[in-house]
Amino acid sequence: MTAIVVDTNAVIWFLSEPSQLSVAAKNIMSSAVLNGSSIFIPSITVVELIYLTEKGKIAKPVLDRLISALSNSEYAFDLMPLNFEIAQVVQQVPRYAVPDLPDRVITATAMYLNLVLVTKDQKIRDFYKDRAIW
Repeated sequence: MTAIVVDTNAVIWFLSEPSQLSVAAKNIMSSAVLNGSSIFIPSITVVELIYLTEKGKIAKPVLDRLISALSNSEYAFDLMPLNFEIAQVVQQVPRYAVPDLPDRVITATAMYLNLVLVTKDQKIRDFYKDRAIW
């Protein structure tokens, strides 16, 4: 099993409501955890979760679980910082195809790492084609 990248919704649902994940998404994420493969969390996902928590759209325990998982070296989650190279790859994700900036950064992160992206977002899946799983 190779590493994967997950978007914000996939992380939220994996940590709080696994029943919201598709069978394929749940399987690939669970498999990564069991096999010790990395589940890369783009750093913008943490920022997005903080923002959604502040707005009251996501319960704070979800953010707390993610922070705890990122702090635990035995857990599969690895934070992927937004670096210059990923910022450059964002230009390869057309705004007309994926209009939301966090989604463009998440997609660019998967592209930069050349990994599968777990996402329910249809726009991302249409753009990232065979490399996006839901």
